[in-house]
Amino acid sequence: MTAFTLVVANCCQYGNNAFIAPGARLDDGLLNLTAVPPFRLLAAPALAWRLFRSTLRQATNVTMSAGEKFTVHRASASLLHTDGEVHNAPADVEFSVRPASLRVIAPPVSDLTR
Repeated sequence: MTAFTLVVANCCQYGNNAFIAPGARLDDGLLNLTAVPPFRLLAAPALAWRLFRSTLRQATNVTMSAGEKFTVHRASASLLHTDGEVHNAPADVEFSVRPASLRVIAPPVSDLTR
């Protein structure tokens, strides 16, 4: 499949109410893959509308799936964008869930109310 954009997400939106993976949840142990095929410039406003209305799933030829692991096969090594960073990546890239791997350290609630 050729894609304009291929997104592997662990939550439903990019931010600013742009819903790239409607229905995705941070705590379900799954990654969500959204593939948007190439499109004509005239179709861009409708796709943007769906992105911000959380109805991208209904767009023509947009593919969405969920799973614990995805491997993306590309024709060659190229740039990859991950959470605000751009870097070189090999042709085959694997994405997988690492359950309960994030530890958050925060002060007790009583310290936050001072």
